[in-house]
Amino acid sequence: MKYAKQLELFQILFKNGKLETGRLLGMDVGDRYVGLAVSNPLNEIASPHSVLIRKQSNINSIADKLQELVTRFSLVGFVIGYPLPLYHFQRPQVGYASEDVR
Repeated sequence: MKYAKQLELFQILFKNGKLETGRLLGMDVGDRYVGLAVSNPLNEIASPHSVLIRKQSNINSIADKLQELVTRFSLVGFVIGYPLPLYHFQRPQVGYASEDVR
């Protein structure tokens, strides 16, 4: 899987001047939960899908669930939410999201 920033993701999706089709899975990684949303095939909008409980003991079941979603929706990529700093300090969730992607 390739890590892409916002502009690069936009450029990848619009290769050759047209929108590449394929659904994306949005992930909002928090302390205890991972919120999931699936885009429509043209990536115009994402709809909430489910919430996973995030524990060290269930990392394999989370991976299995993500693989199941990749297959069921023919996902072509993930979009990981990146929490913006609030009041000029970095929130702990930024580290969680960064670590999980790598």
